[in-house]
Amino acid sequence: FSSAVIGKDKLGLRSAYVVEIIENGVFGSNARKLWVDSEKRIVLREEGQNYSIVLTRAPFPLQPSVE
Repeated sequence: FSSAVIGKDKLGLRSAYVVEIIENGVFGSNARKLWVDSEKRIVLREEGQNYSIVLTRAPFPLQPSVE
């Protein structure tokens, strides 16, 4: 497999690195993107072919508070 940081983005309150991962296997290649929190180093979001996963709860603020 190969991986590379392809940019930076902001998700809610969090600054994140956008990492692209390409896995080559017997049935072809599979690409996905991860948004990794630049401070906490945890995955905030992942997108691949036909799916998307988003972190909705954490012990630190993810979104601005609504008042």
